Amino acid sequence: MNATIRHLPANGYRRMPWKNGAGMTTEVAVFPPGSGMDEFDWRLAIADLERSGPFSSFPGVDRLLMMLPPGSATLTIDGREHHLAPLEVVRFRGESAVSASLAGGPARDLNLMTRRGRVVATMTTIDLTRRQKLPVSTGGAVLCAIEGGAEIALETSAVALAPGDSAVIETGAGSTTALLRPADGHAVIGCIAIAPSHPPGLSGSAP
Repeated sequence: MNATIRHLPANGYRRMPWKNGAGMTTEVAVFPPGSGMDEFDWRLAIADLERSGPFSSFPGVDRLLMMLPPGSATLTIDGREHHLAPLEVVRFRGESAVSASLAGGPARDLNLMTRRGRVVATMTTIDLTRRQKLPVSTGGAVLCAIEGGAEIALETSAVALAPGDSAVIETGAGSTTALLRPADGHAVIGCIAIAPSHPPGLSGSAP
């Protein structure tokens, strides 16, 4: 399978309430496409943290959460506090008891949920000030324009990300290299690498 890239414009994301009804989330991408909360292999979303309070429980799911600038929060995960500055990432299990404290006011986070035993993932940031190559391994990646815009190019195709947009790169069983370029001299890109726990395969959606 040749690697492909797909643009996910921010105005195509889907807004919905949290599973526990305590807040709102904006779904960026989900696989399989159209999956509900009990069906997805992976799901990437942006959560609005309007007030301090508990997170929803997702048994059998692993979670990665990154605070989006300029917000910060303290997460209490199974009784242990984690002070998260902007762009810091924390990993925890979906069945953990988690609550957020927002001493600095409302915040937003980028969060990935992966079904345990089906897919594994990492979440990092790229401080993009010049053209840069990004290796993308078996499975693929989701790239999110957190600050600034960027061009994401493969050998035969490219997409231009406005601030807030995302792109899904699908590699199937192979790997590829993407070329990243900031639109106006600087961008911060969230890089979510998603790989199968067993046989390869990745897709995404912007419902």
